[in-house]
Order: sequence, then C-alpha cells, then structure tokens
Amino acid sequence: MGLVLSVGKLFINDISVISGSEVNVLWYSLHAEYTNRIRDSTVVNGAVRLGIQTVLIEAWLEKNSEKILNKIQLSDSEGNFFYFTRQEIDGWYYRYVYCATLDLLIPKIQERQGQFRYFVNTLKKQGWIMSRLFESKLLNEGIFLLSYRDQNQRIPYQFMKKLNIKMG
Repeated sequence: MGLVLSVGKLFINDISVISGSEVNVLWYSLHAEYTNRIRDSTVVNGAVRLGIQTVLIEAWLEKNSEKILNKIQLSDSEGNFFYFTRQEIDGWYYRYVYCATLDLLIPKIQERQGQFRYFVNTLKKQGWIMSRLFESKLLNEGIFLLSYRDQNQRIPYQFMKKLNIKMG
C-alpha cells in the first residue's frame, strides 16, 4: 500500500495483529460501520435537503472497497501470511475507501449549492426583494416558497425547472 500508514477512526492505537481471513472479516466490518457513518452524517443529510435524491454511497463504497481489498496482499508466493495491525487496515479503509467516497460526494453537493446561490443572485439582479426565510429555503433546500414570493415579479419557472428547484 505504501510507506505512509494512515490511521482510521475506529481502531486508533489498536496494534493487535491479524492475518489471512481475519483481514477480510475486519475489512467487511469496517465497511458496514463506515457505510452507516456516512449514511448518518451531515454530508448525506445535507445532500438530501438539497434535493439530491440519489446518494449512491453504498455503490461507491462497495466499488472502492473491493478495489482496495484486492490490493492487500495477504500471503506471499510460498504461502506465508503477512501480518497487519487493526489500525493499519482501518487506516487503509478510511483513507482509500471512506475518504475517496466523500471526495466524490462533497463536490456534487457544492455544485448543487452553487446552482442555488446562482439562482438567488439572479433573482436579486432582477429586483426581487426576498425575506430571510425565502432566501434561506432557496439556498439551503432548493425550495421556492410561494407564500413569501415577491408579488411584483414574474416567477422564472423555466429557470427553476432547469435547476430542479421545487415550489413549496
């Protein structure tokens, strides 16, 4: 894997040694735990709030997990097992699977937030006067509140449809 060992979040300072099939067992338990951590994280909650309907966390974690697990050499050509610490395996999962997955997800969320910011700035340039609640809902959730809209301005339906902004 490399000379620099990364440290994960679950087995910090756990230098107990594992080898062979124990590596696979630990790897799959890490997979389950880190999947739950991402699922329950503010990153995913933020994505859902922004209207990103499909958050393919499991698919990306699975893809990255299998790729990295296959790179971990468990034994040499003579059948001797290599030994690893729990901290090493956790670090590899954390760095090459968990963080790699977040590196894919976070730019998508930021792109979506940028679209909402662009929409709000466009409305301001068109002379819209927005309440804090109206602007906050647009920026943070992509919801155009009909009850708080500027009655003197035309609603840009096509623009909203293009950016997948909902009306509420």
